[in-house]
Amino acid sequence: KRRNNNNNKRRNSKDNNDKKEKPATEEDLDAAMDEYWMKSNKKEIVGKKLDDDMDAYWEGKKTEEQKEQEAKEKQEQDGKKLDNDMDAYWEEKNKKAAAETTE
Repeated sequence: KRRNNNNNKRRNSKDNNDKKEKPATEEDLDAAMDEYWMKSNKKEIVGKKLDDDMDAYWEGKKTEEQKEQEAKEKQEQDGKKLDNDMDAYWEEKNKKAAAETTE
């Protein structure tokens, strides 16, 4: 019987090691805190938290839209510069060709 008890202890300790949970992430902790406050009777705190979350969301959204707009403007500027460079190249090439034909 003693031998069986030792085997059972070893199995149990091995099983416990396999069942270790991962440490909570920042998102997990934030969600737990939000859940705690939602269950509380302090509605002003809950309302403030939701307002802050919405403000942060919209601030991030504006930033994304600004980045997209800046990228679009840069692409347009790059396209205009390329057009100007190509125009200058062809103008110079045509001048050289005209000069060669007149000689």
